[in-house]
Amino acid sequence: DAYGNLWGTLVMSDQIFAITPEGDYHVILDDDNEAASEALETAFRNDEATPELMLAAGGTIAPWFASVTFGGADLKTAYIGSLRGTRIPYFTSPVAGLAMAHWHD
Repeated sequence: DAYGNLWGTLVMSDQIFAITPEGDYHVILDDDNEAASEALETAFRNDEATPELMLAAGGTIAPWFASVTFGGADLKTAYIGSLRGTRIPYFTSPVAGLAMAHWHD
């Protein structure tokens, strides 16, 4: 983003996070189905993860967040990509994204 933070997503636990240049980790948006994610994490640690547990994980906004990107004239519209969703939800970010380097050519 415009402050040098790196934004990313966590698939299945459906979170958007930012890592600051200093290495601090911040959750920006959390749409986790906590019980399903905990069951999946426990099964994964025990080498017992199943497709059913994976499919149960994820939130309701955009199941299985896959990406986040900035758009709009002020780069404050954040779009959420999803592996299982049928739409592209968005929200107004409190921080503008960083313009692509080639946009200034």
